[in-house]
Amino acid sequence: MSRTVEQITLDKMYAAFVEQNVEAAVETVSDDSVWIHHGTQKLPSLRFEGKAGVHQFFQANFTTLKVEYFDILNTYQ
Repeated sequence: MSRTVEQITLDKMYAAFVEQNVEAAVETVSDDSVWIHHGTQKLPSLRFEGKAGVHQFFQANFTTLKVEYFDILNTYQ
């Protein structure tokens, strides 16, 4: 079974997240993306719009939060 464009894009985004590569992560989103972070003790609830907003989202996460565990569930079924 061949993978869809969406699956390939998600794989690229996950890889960028694991590598903490902001530029590669931003390449996987559209210009009209809207991301909502619901908040943590270290990073308040915020809304991020467009590629510039997604860049801010990843940059804030990579510099503010420590990822102790990251596991990707296979949802391609």
